[in-house]
Amino acid sequence: MREWASGFLVAAAAAGGTALVLALAMGAYRAVSEGGSDARRADRAQSRIFWSIGGGAVVLLALAAAWVLSARPRDLRAVSWVVPAARGEWIAIGGHARAHEAVFLENLETGDFVRGSQGRRVPVIAADGSRAAWGTSEAGLPEPSVAPRTVSLADSAHPTVSWGIKDLHEDPLLVFSADGRRLAVIAADRIVVSDAANGRTIAAARPEHPFWKDSRGFTCATFAGDDLLRVYAVRAAGPPPGQEIGIFAFDLRTRSLRRTGTAGPFSGVFPILASAARDRLLVRERPATVHLLDAATGATLRTIAGGGASARAAVFLSDGGIALFESENEEGRIVVLAPDGEERRRIPIGPAHRAYLLGESAAGALVIAAGSGEDFRERRGRVLSVDVAAGTTEMWAEGVLPASPYAATLSGDPGNGPAPGGLATRLFFTPAGELVELRGPHRLRRIHPGG
Repeated sequence: MREWASGFLVAAAAAGGTALVLALAMGAYRAVSEGGSDARRADRAQSRIFWSIGGGAVVLLALAAAWVLSARPRDLRAVSWVVPAARGEWIAIGGHARAHEAVFLENLETGDFVRGSQGRRVPVIAADGSRAAWGTSEAGLPEPSVAPRTVSLADSAHPTVSWGIKDLHEDPLLVFSADGRRLAVIAADRIVVSDAANGRTIAAARPEHPFWKDSRGFTCATFAGDDLLRVYAVRAAGPPPGQEIGIFAFDLRTRSLRRTGTAGPFSGVFPILASAARDRLLVRERPATVHLLDAATGATLRTIAGGGASARAAVFLSDGGIALFESENEEGRIVVLAPDGEERRRIPIGPAHRAYLLGESAAGALVIAAGSGEDFRERRGRVLSVDVAAGTTEMWAEGVLPASPYAATLSGDPGNGPAPGGLATRLFFTPAGELVELRGPHRLRRIHPGG
């Protein structure tokens, strides 16, 4: 398992090897000193010393490994990353615990947890919080293979299912359907959609050309209904750093995969977000240009650029509208847009060169973290609650940094953003690295200590 691959295990292997060499050396010395010319006596002396030292070392190493690998979330001493579920209280979390980098799925309300794994991608959680998935490395020749694994978070026994996919040697993109019943496994050369509960294949297809080459970039995918999967494959286009988004639709009923559109080229595509209805995309093109696109064809519906703004960010609201952050002359504002991108109102938020739009604490109450670049480097942003209907703002916290500002991007599903009240709007890091939950204005609860 890749979660075991840590500095501790390397050190343990070195210590074990040293102990065996020492056992051999001491056994040889005792064989000569005690046995002399008596071969049988020398052999007994050597065996006694070797098994005393070697056996003891093996037992100690086994106990140490068991202690390390039985770590629990409460043993975390430094949190490296957090990816919360869109709904509910489950998070995927990774950090330093008992001398290695551990990965857990943890319920912040009940304390329940499951040990996970991390390769090049972090574990993903279904939008309804019912299941989680990750890729596990399986031994094989000439190279290891990767097997998807799912775990039920709704069942207190947390049954897991792991299944192999032939010739899968890279960490795939894993995407759940909205209800968590189906899991899409997407590699550069294939799509396999399976029943998440038992691993049974529902439909599979191969693209005419690889979805990506060498690197997946920000390629992502989302279920637009139970039987339609859309893949947004980010590829190089034109002179660097040009990129385009190839849009593919996989119909599970007909098992047909076809390209339905292209968007771009752009100078950057981070992040890519999908609306709840999966009918529109928001794509930010560095540094201050945001595109509203048709999710099926990639056609541009509106481009927001220029106007003196030095930075922009956007997010879909739960009512289908859009919240846009703009910074002009170091002063920030939230611009509320209709679903088609038409401006409705502007809400000043004070000094802000940058802002993370985290989602809604309740419908219509947008949570943002605003500040300067230096503020965010030092984890000292301001958290504001913005009433997008009334046009008012309220300070909720100071001196913190969002723990998961790009939850949908990390999950690989651009439509898997936080629902109103989701954990992504409540989890923050302090300057000391503590993971805290913001439960209301100036009400912080510590979850895990800092590093």
